[in-house]
Amino acid sequence: MLDDVFTYSGELFSLAAFGAWLWLGMRAFPGLDILVARYEDDLRLGAAARRPASAQRIGRLSRVAVSLTAIAVIFSAVGYAIPD
Repeated sequence: MLDDVFTYSGELFSLAAFGAWLWLGMRAFPGLDILVARYEDDLRLGAAARRPASAQRIGRLSRVAVSLTAIAVIFSAVGYAIPD
């Protein structure tokens, strides 16, 4: 019973970590509007370059994703190590 709790909770944490890593991966590639804004800024056509507001949020989410991954690995390892 205890091994099932650790095993399945490790699997749930791993799904949450996968979702966080997937979201971070999708945010890593800029959209077309950002690419155009960067190009205009290089030509000095746009306003001063602004700092992205979501940079701090992405930093926090990456720490959460790493933590979820570590918890998932530990819980799964404990769940598989406990004999039935």
